[in-house]
Amino acid sequence: MSMLTYSAFGAVGDGVTDDFEAIRAAHERANETGETVYADKGKTYYLGQHENAIIVRTSTVWTGATFIIDDRNILPTDPARTKSVFYLSPDEPSYEVMGLPGLKAGQGSVGVSFATPVLLYISNADERQYIRFGPNANAGSPKQELILVDKDGCVDPSTPIMWDYEKITSAVAYPVGDTPITVTGGTFITRANAAPREYTYYARNINVKRSGVTIDGITHLISDEGENGAPYAGFLTVSHCNNVTIENAVFTGHKVYKLSTNVNNSMGTYELSFNSANSITVKNSRQTNDITDPSFWGVMGSNFCKNITYDGCIFSRFDAHQGTYNATIKNSEIGHQKLSVIGEGTLYVENTVFHSDTVVALRGDYGCTWQGEVILKNITINNTGTPILINAGWQNHYFGYTCYLPERIVVDGIKLANKDYFYVLPKLAPDIDKPTVDGAENKNPVELTKEIVIKSNPEGYKHYVSVNTELFKNVKVIIE
Repeated sequence: MSMLTYSAFGAVGDGVTDDFEAIRAAHERANETGETVYADKGKTYYLGQHENAIIVRTSTVWTGATFIIDDRNILPTDPARTKSVFYLSPDEPSYEVMGLPGLKAGQGSVGVSFATPVLLYISNADERQYIRFGPNANAGSPKQELILVDKDGCVDPSTPIMWDYEKITSAVAYPVGDTPITVTGGTFITRANAAPREYTYYARNINVKRSGVTIDGITHLISDEGENGAPYAGFLTVSHCNNVTIENAVFTGHKVYKLSTNVNNSMGTYELSFNSANSITVKNSRQTNDITDPSFWGVMGSNFCKNITYDGCIFSRFDAHQGTYNATIKNSEIGHQKLSVIGEGTLYVENTVFHSDTVVALRGDYGCTWQGEVILKNITINNTGTPILINAGWQNHYFGYTCYLPERIVVDGIKLANKDYFYVLPKLAPDIDKPTVDGAENKNPVELTKEIVIKSNPEGYKHYVSVNTELFKNVKVIIE
């Protein structure tokens, strides 16, 4: 039996002819037969403007081929700017779940059964959270999260219900029993748009909404970035699915563009975008640009995810905007944008190098909150200034939830490039844990850290809780 190749369906691969429809035809056949699809080695496929994505439901081998995604002539007013090129689609469609009762944080069952295990998206649109502060301030998002449940409606312990829901205004089930597939290799080149510097995001990308996907060995490069450009929502996006692995990949940080109406506002622009998904692992991957160069934006951004892992990655940052439950960073190297996170659960960091003065930068625009534990094991800080392990600010602003500094922090091995001391916690305004601050109502009373454990300090560095000794006077420090 011959291989199912793009050329068999008329793809030319000369880098000029638009091969989009031929490639789509190949995958349509494969989706019917279950065959693996092969790009022709040595070919360069030009992917022009289109109405719909190429739907992929079977394993695909792109090794040895190049794909050009040309955004240069797509205007920000053109709907094509947000049309994914490849869509890794689930085998079974999502569906609405009716009659779901109110739920409590930590509840073990949702009280409803399903035909198969699902990722269950739940929301209460009558409550707002993540009410953003700062240059990109907004009215927040509906209270929401994604939980993994079995056929009987039992909640998987790895994705506990994080919030109390007085009622559920929306519930959508995403089946997670997709046949596992692997997408291998391929070099993609995005010829960047030259649109005005506004928040008109482009997203001609690879869109993953299928569970059990492995993307192995992909490379993404960017060309034609000029004086102007609109931001990108992510070359590789993952949402509403479970158990996705990205490994042996190469990405490129986008050039930072300032908003044309506000030169102090740099627009976020991404390579990896994770939204409302569970169990995403990025392994043995890196970016082409210098991870310490602030002229390039961080490669990853995420919202509403659970259980994200970096293992063996060299990236300018790890980012969780509207929260993650659990995050693991190990055997990695993190650049100028740090671990920029909020969320809850366990933030576990091991054998990782940081090119900054801060390891964990709790996001001020979402309240600098981490409800749970932070474990830092065998970390190296290539600092030039004062090293602060967990940095945060404070604003008298209601974010839609109670804000927490990590309840427990464990330091188990640390090495500094400069200084013979470090601070665990930031200097914060006094009395932020009180009902009033400077005589005004405290809209953001912060729950403070309870315990710091210095488990290992082989270099013998001096360690301090914070410059603000009065605020953190009740923090218990344990030296092991």
